[in-house]
Amino acid sequence: DDISILTVPNNEIELTQEYYNGTADLTYTNYYTMIPIKQADSAIINFGAEVVNNGVAAQSNTFVTVDVELAGNTVFSDTTDSVLLASGSSHSFDFTNVFQPDSVLGVYDITLEAISDSVDALPRNNIIESSFEVSSYQYRRDNDTLTSDNWFNVSSSWEMLVKYEIYQQDSVVALSVFFPFNTITGRGLVEGDSISYYVYTSTDLNNPIASNENYMIALDDVNSWVTLPIPVTKLTKGDYYVGFKINGNSGSVGTNAKINSKTAPLTVLVRTDAASNNDPWQYTTAFTPFVRLFTKTESSCTGVSIDIDLTVIDTVEFGSVLTQISGTGAAPYNYSWEGPNSFVATTKNLSDLEDQGMYFITVTDIFGCQGNDAAIVAGSVNIEELDNSLQLKLFPNPVINQVQITGMVSHSGIYFITLYDEVGKFVMRKSVYVDRDLNQSMDVSSIPKGVYIVQVSNNKTAKSNFVIIKE
Repeated sequence: DDISILTVPNNEIELTQEYYNGTADLTYTNYYTMIPIKQADSAIINFGAEVVNNGVAAQSNTFVTVDVELAGNTVFSDTTDSVLLASGSSHSFDFTNVFQPDSVLGVYDITLEAISDSVDALPRNNIIESSFEVSSYQYRRDNDTLTSDNWFNVSSSWEMLVKYEIYQQDSVVALSVFFPFNTITGRGLVEGDSISYYVYTSTDLNNPIASNENYMIALDDVNSWVTLPIPVTKLTKGDYYVGFKINGNSGSVGTNAKINSKTAPLTVLVRTDAASNNDPWQYTTAFTPFVRLFTKTESSCTGVSIDIDLTVIDTVEFGSVLTQISGTGAAPYNYSWEGPNSFVATTKNLSDLEDQGMYFITVTDIFGCQGNDAAIVAGSVNIEELDNSLQLKLFPNPVINQVQITGMVSHSGIYFITLYDEVGKFVMRKSVYVDRDLNQSMDVSSIPKGVYIVQVSNNKTAKSNFVIIKE
């Protein structure tokens, strides 16, 4: 047999654990990997660290430093008091000053380092590095490294919740979970399974304050992120648990092995048999799942464009409207239609429309950002809106005297610029020659105030947009 003799070094300290709310709070042994800017503005990080002396000799003047960088620039640094660390002992170090990320988007890199007077035998275990990102609206605990690991595989419903802290009042608008499918074990969501998303306060884990229930898994959801909107719900300062319930014959959730060993107590709750609220919640530190929370702040919709292209199929008997969404909005979308004779609908497309007139659509993305458009159906124009290349823009809007109409058409030629009222009644029209680039004005100073539709068309195509006329 081979025999080796290992010599314990004289000087060997190790930084074994970092803390983000002081060393007395074990629930903050890891920090969020992404935090919304509104929460970051009020969040306070109180760094701490645990150091152990694995060497033979006592280590004099032992202390810990912390450095936080944003885009390569140091935005925070601090040093703990020093201690004499005896052989085989450990010490919990708390920093005097606290760090506040403030309202600056970007990735913050954190470096904690244990230092003593002696030259350390294994300096690589004296350092712990981590990072987090201040985002516009997204809360994460995972680091976005997807895995195929799975957790439960049960024959009845089960639940999982993840803790998030709200530092100042905000609103939840959506939850997102990654559900991988493991082809070896066969575990994972399958088409036809049902999931529900919930938001709970930390003091009541039986009665959710917001939910999206009984969503049926589609084929595109398998082995993918499933993002569902939640009715916009205000969250006051405090702790919340957000997560899901699965009803089906199989279940899985993505985990992150790199973060697993650092998952703090009270962070993740599970119920393996969630048939009723009497089943007890259990804490787990075995993994960190991919469960994300999305908030809506004042700036969530700044710069967001939800572009709506409507294709009208208009015959004598009936009309249909086909809808395509593009731009920078975030799916899934909700659709709300209004039309003649108190018509309402929540489908993406319309068919078998018998009433002529104007049909207004409002498209809302998962963060509550909206886009609007309108289509004229059945006899008012009798044109198929097939040219989606015309991006019609109106300004100023609202307008008092002159509205400027710009855009680009696919073919040069004669075009009509027509103004309709909100029920599709003709108001005025002018004809212009357009050499691809449209840039025309229309005098609306004599038109009563209200909502109108400006339509640019020729004998084959048409495109319309709203304009509000003020007195």
